[in-house]
Amino acid sequence: LITPTAQAEPVKRLAYRIREAAESCGMCERSFHSLLASGDGPPVVRLNGRTVLVPVDTLRTWLTERARASEQNGTDGDGQGDGAGQGDDKEGRASD
Repeated sequence: LITPTAQAEPVKRLAYRIREAAESCGMCERSFHSLLASGDGPPVVRLNGRTVLVPVDTLRTWLTERARASEQNGTDGDGQGDGAGQGDDKEGRASD
């Protein structure tokens, strides 16, 4: 006789590695690293010399705050309006 075993609940992630955090925001890893380097990214937790984690709740709060700020400023989150400056050409290059 086989008895059903209790299904274990999946473990909820507490934090993402940088690549996972970037993917969860729909960004490439390089752009996410740029945000972190400039101080515009979410706070991170450094566990040792190599392991850097972004807590899920912190990432969610950071992204929500950026979205709210971009709505208030009428920007796409980078402070540049609709993403294409008035002096930009079709390729997004600034013109003089």
